[in-house]
Amino acid sequence: MKRKCHASFIQPLGGRYCTTVLRGGGTGPGTPDGYNTCHTFEGGGQRFLLLSLDWRASDATIAWAEAKLNEYHNVPTILTLPPVKVLPPVAADRVVIPGTAAYWRFEGQSGVSVPQGGIAVRDLSGNGNDLTRVTLPNGASTDMVYTQEFHPAQPSRGSLFINGNSSQGGAYLRTADTAPLNSQTFKNGYTVEAFVRMPENCCGVDPWMGVLARQGTQGDLGITTAGDPNNPAVTVSPSAEFQWAIQPFTQPDLATNWSFRTPVLTWYHVALVNDGKTTKLFINGSEDVRNSHDLSVGLESTGEFWMVGATQYGRVVGPALYGWLGDVRIVNRPLSVREFMISR
Repeated sequence: MKRKCHASFIQPLGGRYCTTVLRGGGTGPGTPDGYNTCHTFEGGGQRFLLLSLDWRASDATIAWAEAKLNEYHNVPTILTLPPVKVLPPVAADRVVIPGTAAYWRFEGQSGVSVPQGGIAVRDLSGNGNDLTRVTLPNGASTDMVYTQEFHPAQPSRGSLFINGNSSQGGAYLRTADTAPLNSQTFKNGYTVEAFVRMPENCCGVDPWMGVLARQGTQGDLGITTAGDPNNPAVTVSPSAEFQWAIQPFTQPDLATNWSFRTPVLTWYHVALVNDGKTTKLFINGSEDVRNSHDLSVGLESTGEFWMVGATQYGRVVGPALYGWLGDVRIVNRPLSVREFMISR
């Protein structure tokens, strides 16, 4: 990696950032993933080095920090780590609570691509909603890899990094055509949960990328009152907001929930809870203030496959997610916050 120091555009300490050339060009104050930063400043006639490291430093982070210490070997160093409490992992059988329709976790060797051909990810609920990988037309095998990154309260210890983009790059996972989940309409309520983290340079050139969606459009359902009959489900908007957009049995058009604009490089637990009447969106266990109070019963369905890590528009799958995706669980009843995957 080519590294250089230059005057920072943000100068909280009146100093300089030690920057790294980032993915796709440009520079940033630290490692390419944005987790770790390096800053030099002066105080009392003394020059100092400030290293701010990720809450769970990887081997690559340690190597980067050691390189910085060698580069500034004559400079006193201040090391900071965020005080994040990491909850203990939870066995899959404990996450599969009564009513679990599907539960997927993504644990594999870091940096290894998710295989294509055959079952890639098992449905740990035991209901047979296993996932296979599909690479988009301009995608590569390395566009979906296992990582050891995870939300501090996530049950498992891993995630996927999906390198999606608006040019049909990336990959996604999908259920089989005969998966039981495909036909479920959840008229008595549901809870959908996912752990998501977006990169620093998300989402301007990767608009409306998907976290979770179903194949089929409003037009396929014969809904003539839809504003746009090609619409899909859970997406991330161009301004890094989470949107839940579904066709319930009780509305002439999509019912939507929107989150606040979420800062990037931060893990979020996103939950959609429907009690058979209305749907509420929660971010990290807190109810969002923009929830709709419209009557929303069930999820109309064409009976086709679910996709994880992508969305679709007009039956064309894409764009895929650009970011990290952790555990995903779908339950056929409304859960309380204390039943969420982030709770212990």
